[in-house]
Amino acid sequence: MTAVLSRLRATGYEIWPEAGGIVCRWQGEGAPDPATVRPLLAELRRRKAEVLENFEERAAIIEYDGGLSRTEAERLAWGCIGRKDAGASQNVRKPNRTNT
Repeated sequence: MTAVLSRLRATGYEIWPEAGGIVCRWQGEGAPDPATVRPLLAELRRRKAEVLENFEERAAIIEYDGGLSRTEAERLAWGCIGRKDAGASQNVRKPNRTNT
């Protein structure tokens, strides 16, 4: 699934989650090549639930393990979905905590 997101981004789309869906906005020069983009968008539509589930899971892990706000965790989680460094969320370190 991350390959579809990566390819859409590489062709010139900005992609983000919003209100239980996924928004794709063309940011490239001219118009996108329909022969390239249509199959990718169709695949994204078919796998939307999987993408959003992956996003929510990553955000929850980053929020808990990183001790971050939900907003920041979601930003980081979405940033690493579909990227070559998708394991970046594993590098979030817990803040120093003391047991009381």
